[in-house]
This record gives sequence, structure tokens and C-alpha cells, in this order.
Amino acid sequence: MALLRQSATSLADVFITATRPVRWTPKRITYANRALFSGLRLARPQSHWVTADDGHKTQVWVLQPPRPRRRKMPAVLEIHGGPHAQYGVDFFHEFQLLAAAGYIVVYGNPRGSKGYGRDHCAAIKGKWGTADWLDVQGILQFMKAHPSIDNRFLGVMGGSYGGYMTNWVYS
Repeated sequence: MALLRQSATSLADVFITATRPVRWTPKRITYANRALFSGLRLARPQSHWVTADDGHKTQVWVLQPPRPRRRKMPAVLEIHGGPHAQYGVDFFHEFQLLAAAGYIVVYGNPRGSKGYGRDHCAAIKGKWGTADWLDVQGILQFMKAHPSIDNRFLGVMGGSYGGYMTNWVYS
């Protein structure tokens, strides 16, 4: 079997593996971005769970700059589109670019996101800005309490539904 594999710090490459025995041992076939990535220092996401005021837990990730310039740094909350999209441990070039510029990047999966079951995904059907807003507020509180984040310099951004929720933060 041939497959593509990537991570939070690498773009996809081709691997091959036998489907038997059950324990796969993928062998890398391509190194398409080896030259580019050999000269980069990339941030690695750290997973956290944040609790909203109503007790719901939301998974978030924090990307710290690979070359921190000071003890406390500005931070950006990235909100995905959809709302039925999903963030995870994957390569996001815009997140890496922000981290390389000295920003802590926080991103997560508030209610409405895929990947956490039917109830989590359907929690905001026909009612955007309710339970998802509680989750975003919980993430913002997490950011304000984070020891490496400078609370004077917090930003929020997102596209599509993420832009919609960004407007909730600033209204």
C-alpha cells in the first residue's frame, strides 16, 4: 500500500507498507521538502484541554515560537472555518509563519467542529454563537492565564466561520 504521511512539522511524503502483518512499518519513499525543511526551525504543538463556563471541555493546541525573544509574547487565536471543520496535529503553514514571527498561536475545536462525536458537532446546529461562543471564551481565558502570553497583545483571526466568530470576540 502507498500512503501520504505528514505531521505538524513536515509536509506530506510518500510511504509504502505491506498490509500484513497487522503492524505496519511504513518506509519513506520521497523526501520532497528535505532541502527546505533542513534550514527551518519549526514550532511543535502542545495539546491542552480547556473547560468552558458550562463545563464542556475543548481541545486546544499551543504553538510557541521556535526562537522565543522574551519571556512573555503576543498571541493569536486562530478559529477554523466551517464550523464543521477540525484542527489537529497537522502542518499549518500560516501557524508556523506566525510562530516564526514571535507569536504564540492557539487553535482548537469548539463545539460545532468535527472529530469529537455527533453531539459535539451538532451542538450549534441552527444556533451559531451559543455553545461555540462559550468554548471560544474559555480558550481566551486559557490564553490570558498562560504564563508565556502577554495579555496586552492578543489577537483573533479566522476565515469563513472563523471570521464570523472573530466578529463575536470583537463585538
